[in-house]
Amino acid sequence: MQDKNILFGLEKVDGLSSIGGEDVPPYVAAVFTKTFEDGSKEWVGLTKGMFMRSKISGKTKEENKEFDNEEVTGEFMERYVQGATSEKSVLFGADKKGETGNRDSLFQKIFGKPYPGTNDGEQGGVEG
Repeated sequence: MQDKNILFGLEKVDGLSSIGGEDVPPYVAAVFTKTFEDGSKEWVGLTKGMFMRSKISGKTKEENKEFDNEEVTGEFMERYVQGATSEKSVLFGADKKGETGNRDSLFQKIFGKPYPGTNDGEQGGVEG
């Protein structure tokens, strides 16, 4: 919930998350990873954008209620990335199993700091 509140710009009201027409999601950067069968990974870094409110849908069948998975959409744009000759919207990197060089480089380019849990003792989470 904490990450959802940050990503969607939700207001907390007496401990509850709330959605309203004046909520404004912040600009964020994001990194995703894909892990392959051989243990290698591809990293995708989105440089600057914002996520839109989740779409939640459900249906009732007799007395049962079924909810679908939440859908999240985002819009990302280009921004300056240190070392690039022009602004970029996405960065990609791949590491063989057990390697982290491109992951670490990607986090430095996207967030300006090391991968969470390395070098500075940070834990994972949302970067704003």
